[in-house]
Amino acid sequence: MKEFVAAVASDETYLLGAIGTLASLRLSLPEEIDLTVVFLHDGLTDQSQNLCRVAIENLKGKTTIRFERIMADFSKFPRFPGATQLTYARLLLPKLVNYKRIVYLDVDLLICKDIQSLMDCEVSEIGLAAVVDRGILTIKGDFHPNCEFQMELNQPYFNGGLMVMDIEKVRESKIFDKALEHLNSHPEFCKLWDQSAMNYVANGRFRILEEFFNFLNSRYYCSPVEFIQPLLNRKINVHFVSKQKPWRFYSSHPPETIYRILMDLILPGWKTKAFRKTELLWKFRMCFVDIHPIIFRFRATIKKMFGQKWQSDLWAAENWSTKSRDFSELNKNSDSLKKLYSGWQNQIKTRLL
Repeated sequence: MKEFVAAVASDETYLLGAIGTLASLRLSLPEEIDLTVVFLHDGLTDQSQNLCRVAIENLKGKTTIRFERIMADFSKFPRFPGATQLTYARLLLPKLVNYKRIVYLDVDLLICKDIQSLMDCEVSEIGLAAVVDRGILTIKGDFHPNCEFQMELNQPYFNGGLMVMDIEKVRESKIFDKALEHLNSHPEFCKLWDQSAMNYVANGRFRILEEFFNFLNSRYYCSPVEFIQPLLNRKINVHFVSKQKPWRFYSSHPPETIYRILMDLILPGWKTKAFRKTELLWKFRMCFVDIHPIIFRFRATIKKMFGQKWQSDLWAAENWSTKSRDFSELNKNSDSLKKLYSGWQNQIKTRLL
């Protein structure tokens, strides 16, 4: 029996994200593949651990979740507002596990593409394979001008949301140890946390994976309607990189809707009061999506006439114009969306115990 070994890191605030990520991973793998999960955490309650186990183990296919509490202190490392510092825990994986190959996943990933091939894919000499970060591309895009280290700025830069690790090679190369040293000595150079540190140390020495293994869910890269066909064909994994996480904020876009369908089936009652408020607000705003651009452009014009700051209103008008176009395009593709959502729902139902 073949085994797929994954690792995630989460605290209580990202628990629903972790459940969604792991459930979608279990669905993407054939039932005959055993799934082993190393779940790094900083003190999840027994209730939270059990909630996660029940949700994932309710899907067909053998799944074993090993909860590993991390006692390390990451308080001196850079911190993003509203995010979890448990992301640093992935740098400790080589010291915590003895598996030959492990796939690390951020807990804001929706896995729709079959990724079992990653257990056998090639990695670099330092033991890593990952996707080039579409928003940064090269080390130069995340390079601090005062950094004293020698780096090749045109080397590719990876996104740490999905990483394939050959544990023995990672240990030998000491890439994670060096990344931790870099974070300790120069946290000011690491604006993207350990991802900055890992890329500084790796210096482009990673095996490049196809982008659809870790596709960044940003309107800057892809409109909502462009997700429909890849999701229908189960050819894409969606990384919710913005602050608008799908378990915190409602959106009618395809990836977020798929996430909700999954959670509704494996964990009924998951929606918090805060989430439901965002759902009501979203639906209310969408009723006026075509009017908002006109209102904000008018406000910008008036403010400009009176010498007031008007740029933010113009930006809001452009933002709402984009939302209006997206909303219109999604409505035009309602049949494809129905096919996508019903197919996803049926896939989940056939895998429920």
